[in-house]
Amino acid sequence: ITLLRNTIRLHENKEALIKNDSLYVEGKSVDSYTFSKDYYWMASNNSVNFTDSRLFGLVPHDHLIGRASIIWFSKEGYSGLFKGYRWNRFFTRVK
Repeated sequence: ITLLRNTIRLHENKEALIKNDSLYVEGKSVDSYTFSKDYYWMASNNSVNFTDSRLFGLVPHDHLIGRASIIWFSKEGYSGLFKGYRWNRFFTRVK
């Protein structure tokens, strides 16, 4: 709820606050909210030292810089140091 409040305040430019575990937008309690922009959830594969949407919230489309074009590394999660590499995906184009 804090990440939603921050997104509404910072990127939607509306008054939003949390009272008694409820979200208030423009002074009214809301059960749902429709964003006016497209937002993305940015995920990190580092669960310990993460810097992603768990930390800074949703990212508006107009804040994205660049575009993914190639997969340079691909590995199954939690497969250990020497296992789980998806060699067929290394240095392939993003479709």
